Amino acid sequence: MPNWCRGNLVVRGTKDNVKRFLLENLKEDDLEILEDDKKLTIRSKELIFIDGTTRNFIADDIEFNFASEEIIKECTMNEFMAAWSIAPEPYIQMSREYEIDIDLCVVEIFRGFTQEIRIQKGEIIIDKVEEINLDFRGGDGEDPTSFNEDLSSDDWKPSSLIDDLDDLPF
Repeated sequence: MPNWCRGNLVVRGTKDNVKRFLLENLKEDDLEILEDDKKLTIRSKELIFIDGTTRNFIADDIEFNFASEEIIKECTMNEFMAAWSIAPEPYIQMSREYEIDIDLCVVEIFRGFTQEIRIQKGEIIIDKVEEINLDFRGGDGEDPTSFNEDLSSDDWKPSSLIDDLDDLPF
């Protein structure tokens, strides 16, 4: 089972190019596509697969608002997921084919890194991976599967931080 990188996928381009990218590359059997003169909404009860990639998904509804007068439109897809890390090659090809710019930014907490990719006009502008602090794991951070049991939250109860449970609004 993979560790999942999670973050955002941002696509920029003309309304028609971004819309075409979304409609041709987001795949799932139960996609619900709604469109009016101001926005395109794509919904699914399952993860939405990004065609041409290896295990890259969107785990939330997608809304592409194009009502503004700006020529270049932007669609931000939150809840982007990739198994292990992001391979930039499929996104380079998509950028060229659809004449769009693509930004991806993810965090992979268990192996301890962030990854940022920016592709403009089919060329990689930024492709960097940075290590993040693994102090919460304990030990030397070399083995991403080793946890410090003293830092475990299994026995932690949020109610221990609240003085008067009767004052809660729910």
